[in-house]
Amino acid sequence: MAEFRMEADGFGKFDVDVEKLWSAQTQRSLHHFRVGNDFKAREMITACDTLEGAMTAASRGGARRGTSPIDAPHDPPFGGSRNRRGGIM
Repeated sequence: MAEFRMEADGFGKFDVDVEKLWSAQTQRSLHHFRVGNDFKAREMITACDTLEGAMTAASRGGARRGTSPIDAPHDPPFGGSRNRRGGIM
């Protein structure tokens, strides 16, 4: 028979196995959601990565024909300025 300890948070109390290192929030998540058994297919991960790359290129102006995302002009971070060679100062 497993031993439990009482853990509490803002939503109430939960029994947690004494061998587990987590608290009430994690135990509540395990109780209410299927965690750890769902995996995304490799094709879905690749598709999401491709889509994210396309969105990044478009936001940088690289979606224009003949422009590489790396060479696309973009504003320097934190309001910086460019030197005469185009580098960020």
